[in-house]
Amino acid sequence: MTLEQSSDNKFRQLKHRYKTIVDSKKKTGSGASSWVFFSSMEDLLADDPSVEPVLVMSSFAEASSGSSTSQSSTSQSSNSQPKASAECSKRRRRKSEAPEWFEQYVSEQRRQMSEVISLQKQAVEVASERNNILKDFVSALTKK
Repeated sequence: MTLEQSSDNKFRQLKHRYKTIVDSKKKTGSGASSWVFFSSMEDLLADDPSVEPVLVMSSFAEASSGSSTSQSSTSQSSNSQPKASAECSKRRRRKSEAPEWFEQYVSEQRRQMSEVISLQKQAVEVASERNNILKDFVSALTKK
């Protein structure tokens, strides 16, 4: 398993544990979590739609008795449904430092990206040189 795969797997596991704790807190109304990484994960994922959906649709909406249009049934059922969680309250992200492993991951990604950019610049320079040589060759052939 490569470093990239193991990092991805670790982050997925941390995200899953965070989602489990958040869902549990919603159901039970319990207080702060004792998990060491909870505050760090909350800083990273507080506004992530995969953790806190923007809108949750119910499949148990009541059928409209008057009109058969989907717009009227949607408006009637939405009046009886509670508001979406994003409209009720928005959590503020805590300002704190990211965990060390995340900082290392980000710095490694930046280093790799700068390497890729430098290689791409070199490839552009080589292609430009090749084009200039070909232009000179064509002009030399057309002069004869």
